[in-house]
Parts: sequence; C-alpha cells; structure tokens
Amino acid sequence: MPIELSLTSAEMPSAEMTNDELQECARELRAALSEEGVTAELVTALAPAHTKGGEWEAIGQLVVKGLSIGGGGAALFNVLKTYLQRKPTLKVKITRKGGEAIEIEADDLSKKERGAVMEQLRQLLAEEDKQA
Repeated sequence: MPIELSLTSAEMPSAEMTNDELQECARELRAALSEEGVTAELVTALAPAHTKGGEWEAIGQLVVKGLSIGGGGAALFNVLKTYLQRKPTLKVKITRKGGEAIEIEADDLSKKERGAVMEQLRQLLAEEDKQA
C-alpha cells in the first residue's frame, strides 16, 4: 500500500521559500528516491471546474509505493536523512493509509536520535505490511 510524504518548511509562508520552491524540493526528493529504486510519484488532482482544467500538482506531496520493512524502508530513510541535512528547514510527514503518521526534521536525524526515528519508520512500515 502506498504511503504519503508531505513536505513543509519552517520558512513558509515567507519570501524565503515559495510554493514553487517547495514543489521543486518535492521533485528533487522524488528523483533521489527513484535513484535508490523507491517508486515515488507527485500527487496530482483535477483542476477545479472554474479553471482551465487539467491536473494540478499538490504542493510538496508525494506518494511512495511498494515499501516494506525490507523493501525500500532503509533506502527511504537514507534518502530523507541526506535530503534533510541539505535542506534543514524542511519537515517530512510520512502518513500511511490508516492515518498513522510520523514527522521527521533535520534535528531528529542527529546520531543520538537517528535510531529512534528509524524505529518509528520500521513500525509504520510494519503496520503498513500488515494492512496489505
């Protein structure tokens, strides 16, 4: 079952980071995950009826598919760790279909906290495996 990644920034809303920049971060994260063999897609929605139509990308939203404890969970963690260290104002919320979620910030990935965050991710994916 897919899980959802939501990006937010402590700098938003401000001149420091715009929605376009946040969406570019989502695209970069998607590419980094794909390089590690993790299937991730930008979330899209149909445009409202009063607009020109087509699809819109949901700002900072990704859907990650095919993850399990042994199948991509470690790759997801490592990509997020690297990405958040490069962009420390970002926060990532990982939500499974049942609504359970964890939030990860760069500060959570210090050597002291890393094990606890990895364990939370393992538990989230384990629950997701049970649901599948």
